Amino acid sequence: MFPFFPTGAKYISISAIDGAWVRKSRLSIKGCCAGQIPVFILHVRYGTDYSNNLTFDKKSDANRALELLKEYVPNLIEEPKENN
Repeated sequence: MFPFFPTGAKYISISAIDGAWVRKSRLSIKGCCAGQIPVFILHVRYGTDYSNNLTFDKKSDANRALELLKEYVPNLIEEPKENN
């Protein structure tokens, strides 16, 4: 349970989620030329045309979030994973 929802937070009904997977990515810290830090993205798909990304610092945290989703969405479709 979240202790609060910050302004601008989005809510996705758990029953609407039909796919999710973790992928490796990079996050620019100050534009394109100032360097990037590695992050892990939990890509959550709901409906045919909608998705949202959740960003994690650690791969283990992103994978744990995916495992929690799978507990509540038994037919969750995991897209083919990239080599992480």
